Amino acid sequence: MNSKDEKVKNSIADEVYLKLGGVKQWVLLRGNNINNPILIFLHGGPGISEHALFRYYNKELEDNFVVVGWDQRGCGKSYSRSIPPESMKIETFVSDLHQLIQYLKKRFGKNKVYLLGKSWGSILGTIYASRYPDDVSAYIGVGQIADVKESEKLGYEFTLQEAKKRNDKKALYELKKIESPPGSTIKDVGIER
Repeated sequence: MNSKDEKVKNSIADEVYLKLGGVKQWVLLRGNNINNPILIFLHGGPGISEHALFRYYNKELEDNFVVVGWDQRGCGKSYSRSIPPESMKIETFVSDLHQLIQYLKKRFGKNKVYLLGKSWGSILGTIYASRYPDDVSAYIGVGQIADVKESEKLGYEFTLQEAKKRNDKKALYELKKIESPPGSTIKDVGIER
């Protein structure tokens, strides 16, 4: 058994900043063997960096994969006020992911990666896997989002019914200000939560 200070041969524990889509973005690389397949965790949000929790509950994945945590543009250690708001589009995130995957494939000498998408990350992962199937060994969806507009509509209706049941006047006032989904803004979704 190795002491805490002794590096395990072929292991990796690295943090790097990569320029993806012209924006400096933080990437965490962890695994017990750099020869293992690459697994990229696509966090929820957008804007919710979950690497600490993901790693805490899924550390064993590092035995079989090089696990990659990526704070997407505008999130966590990749946050910057200088990021143009107009760049916060699905297409930009897909492009950033593509650049990240090309970097990882080259660095580790791999042809493909595994993608694990959670919530918002599941949107990003399914779009990427459908566009670039030759880059992806498998896609794993957690809290998979299938129809964003329908999900938001159902969420709004549920929240409105709960507010009525509880006679929560403040919630009802706030909810009635929202344009009923689909068509609500990110700000509106925040009110529902």
